Amino acid sequence: MSTSIDLNSVDTLILVRNERFKVLFFEAEKFPQAIAKAWLDLVEIKALRAGQLITQQVEVNLDLHGVNMDKPVSGNRLVSKQLY
Repeated sequence: MSTSIDLNSVDTLILVRNERFKVLFFEAEKFPQAIAKAWLDLVEIKALRAGQLITQQVEVNLDLHGVNMDKPVSGNRLVSKQLY
């Protein structure tokens, strides 16, 4: 799974903080997007029954400021299958 994040869309509900994030932290004019890639166990997800929950260990790789992390970050993700 891969998703692109528009860094110009940051909205913290505080205008001056938004601008500082965009200009000073993200340098969004030069690097307008961050890309996150995650690896999920689709076999396990497809086997879910309606209403069932599972927790998966997920590795996420982030490309920010034009730099791709060499080592993925690990975390947990709660997955469920909808009833309808």
